[in-house]
Amino acid sequence: MKSLFKLGLVSISFRSLSVEELIRLVEEAGLQGIEWGGDAHVPHGDLAAAGRIRRLCEEAALEISAYGSYYKYGDCLTPKGKGPEFESVLDSAEALGTSMIRVWAGETGSKESSEDWFNRVVARTQEIAELSAKRGISIGFEFHDNSNGYG
Repeated sequence: MKSLFKLGLVSISFRSLSVEELIRLVEEAGLQGIEWGGDAHVPHGDLAAAGRIRRLCEEAALEISAYGSYYKYGDCLTPKGKGPEFESVLDSAEALGTSMIRVWAGETGSKESSEDWFNRVVARTQEIAELSAKRGISIGFEFHDNSNGYG
């Protein structure tokens, strides 16, 4: 029976390595894929970099499992929104050829959020999910302990 799981790594675990070094190490380790990070290897809106990485992964027969976008839409819900425009994140994911974007949904957990803030995060989630679905891309949430949603 064919496994539903594939082994890979997240590029941000190796921020200091080049794209080429990462691909070589993944191949040497016998892994099947890479999730590319938007904060180090595939900056939002850099479609040339995304396309180049996609070609390198295709040549190495590696799957691009996701785009770890570091899109933090809690930032975009504040009056002085400082986060990237989601369209550039979506364009980058599409250029990579992945079907998943990881995002940070707000800055606090639901227990610490006001009802208004929670509803705004839910509404933004629905907006970006609809935009993504039109391109065959899904959204996954990311959160880490002790990070306040800011890795």
